[in-house]
Amino acid sequence: MSEELKEPKNRAPLPNFSHLVYELFEKLDTCVKSPHIPESVRSRKTKIIENFVQKWRFEIGDNIYPASRLIFPNLDKRHYNIKDFTLIKFILDIFQVPKDSEDTKILRNWKGKYENRMRSNKNDLAQLLTGVIKARRGAVLDRPEISIDRLNELLDTMTRPETKPANQKTILTEVFNHLDNIELKWFLRIILKRKLMGGMDFTFFRQWHPDAVELLQLVNDLKTVFWELTDRLVPLPEAGRVIRVGRAFRPQLAMRPNRTYDQIATLFDSSFYIEDKLDGERILMHMTFNETTKQHEFKYFSRSGTDYTYLYGSNYTEGAFSPFIKGCFLDLKDDTRKIRSMVLDGEFLVYDNKRNIILPFGALKSASLTRLMEEKDDLEDFQETQVYFVVYDLVFLNGTSFQDKALKVRRNLLNKILANPIPNRIEVIKYTECHVGSDIEAAMRSAIHDNREGIVVKNPKSKYYIASRNLNWVKIKPEYLEEFGENIDLIILGKRKGLKNAYICGLRESLGSDRYRFLSLARIANGFTGQMYEEVEHSLGSKWVNIRKTQPPYPYIDFGEISSMVDYWVDPKESVVLEIKARSIDIGDGGKRYAAGTTLYNAYCVRIRADKDFLSCSTFADYKEIKTSKSRHKTEKTHSLMSKRKRPIVTEPILAKRRVSSKSSIFKDYIFYVLSDLLGEKRYSIAQLEVLLTENGGKITKNDCIALAEGERLILLSDKITFKVTEYFNKGLNVFRPGFILKCLQLKTIIPLQLNDILLADESLIEKVKKNCDRFGDSYTSPIDIKELKMLMKGIPKIKLEHSLKFPFLYNLFKSLKFYIARPRYSSPFLSSVMSPYLLEVIEMLGGSFTTDIFQCSFIIVDTASTFNYPWLTEEGTIQDEVGSLRKKLGNGLPIVKGVLDKVPRIVEKEWVFKCIEEGTIVAADGYNYIG
Repeated sequence: MSEELKEPKNRAPLPNFSHLVYELFEKLDTCVKSPHIPESVRSRKTKIIENFVQKWRFEIGDNIYPASRLIFPNLDKRHYNIKDFTLIKFILDIFQVPKDSEDTKILRNWKGKYENRMRSNKNDLAQLLTGVIKARRGAVLDRPEISIDRLNELLDTMTRPETKPANQKTILTEVFNHLDNIELKWFLRIILKRKLMGGMDFTFFRQWHPDAVELLQLVNDLKTVFWELTDRLVPLPEAGRVIRVGRAFRPQLAMRPNRTYDQIATLFDSSFYIEDKLDGERILMHMTFNETTKQHEFKYFSRSGTDYTYLYGSNYTEGAFSPFIKGCFLDLKDDTRKIRSMVLDGEFLVYDNKRNIILPFGALKSASLTRLMEEKDDLEDFQETQVYFVVYDLVFLNGTSFQDKALKVRRNLLNKILANPIPNRIEVIKYTECHVGSDIEAAMRSAIHDNREGIVVKNPKSKYYIASRNLNWVKIKPEYLEEFGENIDLIILGKRKGLKNAYICGLRESLGSDRYRFLSLARIANGFTGQMYEEVEHSLGSKWVNIRKTQPPYPYIDFGEISSMVDYWVDPKESVVLEIKARSIDIGDGGKRYAAGTTLYNAYCVRIRADKDFLSCSTFADYKEIKTSKSRHKTEKTHSLMSKRKRPIVTEPILAKRRVSSKSSIFKDYIFYVLSDLLGEKRYSIAQLEVLLTENGGKITKNDCIALAEGERLILLSDKITFKVTEYFNKGLNVFRPGFILKCLQLKTIIPLQLNDILLADESLIEKVKKNCDRFGDSYTSPIDIKELKMLMKGIPKIKLEHSLKFPFLYNLFKSLKFYIARPRYSSPFLSSVMSPYLLEVIEMLGGSFTTDIFQCSFIIVDTASTFNYPWLTEEGTIQDEVGSLRKKLGNGLPIVKGVLDKVPRIVEKEWVFKCIEEGTIVAADGYNYIG
């Protein structure tokens, strides 16, 4: 499947590795925003790359491929099989770092200690390792340099199968002896396959040749790009702008517009195809006929270009898939009509033969590896799971690209080519030709009923668009409760440092005529792995600007009212884009502090979007469309997220219920000066608090200098620190929270003070109160209610529990969520009600509630192990029957709201609940969907 490429010749020998480090990597890394330089950082970086490329062409020649393998380690095909901790072990051994040293402890726990390392400017593992090495060898002043050729040669040796770990360590030792500390840092990043160009990858390719990016997306191969495109003035020929068999290309993708079913139907002339949206891995299968062996050969690529041929098999005798599809393709006697080359586009799934169902996407690799480990002579034996290829496009056949052919033509030919489909092994996707929006609605109801991921609507007249996402393919997925649909791509605008760093992310707003500004939308702190933090900080490390020293340019960057929580800001043109998933949109007071006017609730980072920048991140218009889409689902249902609206003022009837006695004299010796409302779940105004106090023996004043009779005491009450409160405190007056009086009324006596009853007080009073409380502020003598207990628990540090509940106290984790517990039905309703006591207690303790109406719940939790502790019970129906009944009810009963189906609750396994607790947030339910 390979094609011959002619290697271009250089006029001069390749330079040393130091040339890449000091002429490219370091210059890009140290190019930061400066008030003294009017030119943008991106423009200056583009010039650095332009100068580097021009100098290379002038001094070296037209072959930059050897250097490109080091410039783009993330695109280089070499696999060193050296993960983070393997590299750490090598370096600890090479430099003989003591096992009990502080450096060893830091390195071995570097992922867990990431946020702490950030405070020490240890922005990535390579830099951390470099610091350890530097401390042991000092500055390297006199060392023989290493050329690009020699470095590539050593790296090639490291990737060979026969190279053992001990040999790899020897090679690393040799390389280290040729590098100074700065070069060492960049070399370690190469070994770790990190991105080195800080988001300027495509800029480099375009500087080398205007068509380089297009060719890269067609072949995903550095050698092909840099060997074919040597002269900037010679464009890529039309013959080279097509799919190439055996070369990975980026396939066409489906778009997800926020439109009604009727509006989607009008996108197409007269008809459209509806297919199932599959939960698998997108795979492009390349097949050629080897004239020497007279056998077909295969290659398998993912949508990102990863080669999985080793896993699925390069011919009919090896791999987890290829041996099982022999005989399925057209094989006519006429030699001129044999399949000599072909590319199929489709989805790899895992089929469970025992249960006759398709398993989740995550099971694919494990099923394939299991198949590889089995003996080759048992191919006919029963397999519990098997790889299943559903093909939905033919894009190349016998030397001809079908990119420009209509989907209808491609599909007809595909059905002829795949003449003998093998059920649950390889088949052409089934589709229905439809015409109106009601057909889409019916397909969506069917997808919900059958637990499918959704549907894809395709234009039968459209051509195949490589590396493109457009409205010729439209994906429609059920809108799930507690999620706000399509993920959103936000650009990092700022950072708040802390034990757990948080990034302030935002949207681009167009102002017309290539003018725009950026608005803050959300603070993102969850979802990051250590490596993701490292990648972000490596890209932005030198670009952060301390907001205390230099304010961001307004209105170009608008943080809104949250600027006080921002420690550093960054120019969006130099920033990183994150893909964010959120539970919902927060339109309350907290959201209004952001420049976008709202914020995201329970937002977390899914991944870093290295393929996007400030021009391709989500816009304010995109976000408004999402908000509009979400608003169409707003109903009076209890599962809707409660906005953080103003708490209601307690009215007189409610006050009446709170009174202990209209003639109580609890406060007869006290004079009260009420300075603020009581702020709590229910809010009492100053006037209402004064009524409570006077009805229970207290006196009211508006004068802090009032003359007190013998035995009287002046008490100042406030729930917030204002200028006036601070002024009184500075005069020597203590200020208490008004909630204290409610507790006294409830118990019909003046109770001892607790720390949470004090707003501002002098040290002597605080020390006196502490003696009456434990170390967490809980009084030894005063009763406590559930709400106070929850407040106390928030202040108690997390401790490791060896034999008890192993999660932190996250009492509002499931607040406002309603759950339906699905389990087998039993003859006794009482038995059904006690099947999952532990699960019920955990959810309730963390703020969740339950319902028996599936149209009122947020999540349906499937308790698959509910009979484990009750083996003597008999079920009236299996859990599969129960869930199937629920799905049917949902599919048939969901109403249409403004042109699309209303939101549907996720049906998840109970493990999702405990994953949320482990992560401390509502995690994506995708990996926990119940599939039975």
